[in-house]
Amino acid sequence: EALTDLLHDGLVQVSIDRSRGDSPQMAALVDRIPGARLLDDDGRWRRYLIAQHRPGGVPVGVSIPIAAVTANAWAPDAPRVIDGRIDVGWHSGNDQIGHESFEIDLGTPQVVGGLVIEMGRFSFGYPQELVVDADRTGDGSFLEVWRGRPARATVQAALDHPERVPLTIDLGRVETRRLRLRQVGSAAGIPWWIPELAVTAPVSAE
Repeated sequence: EALTDLLHDGLVQVSIDRSRGDSPQMAALVDRIPGARLLDDDGRWRRYLIAQHRPGGVPVGVSIPIAAVTANAWAPDAPRVIDGRIDVGWHSGNDQIGHESFEIDLGTPQVVGGLVIEMGRFSFGYPQELVVDADRTGDGSFLEVWRGRPARATVQAALDHPERVPLTIDLGRVETRRLRLRQVGSAAGIPWWIPELAVTAPVSAE
């Protein structure tokens, strides 16, 4: 999916080195890409041409003020995500292990439409698999409102806005005071980074 986001309105050639042990799995993945066409296979290289227009970005509403943030790792650095600086931020440690959690308190109940995580030069530290929970009843019990793997969205954000890389998550319309972000994937040697974070209203509420 990320390959198609590299295309814009043009073409890209993908070459798979068949001497690698994982080449059958790589070929199977490329075969499933809409618009992929096999050019040739000489026994060493398998070459494809892919042509497909990538989708546009996710629209966002106005920012909602954040009252406080907390994290279950490197907690003293959590406020860095709302300090207005993209050159510093919060990270989870050396690895993504699947138990990282970051909570957002809006101070009062708000109608939330999405999240924007500006990654900047830390875009390599996107969450491998992200879950967003909301305390919709106000009693401290969180319910899942979004789950996904943001790799493709991070690539698209980097292409559209390479300086800030705004990873955008559309939550639809959620009324809540508190949000919780959980990183439930794994990546050895790659921390989960949040340099700058914004909570936004639904576009229709602007």
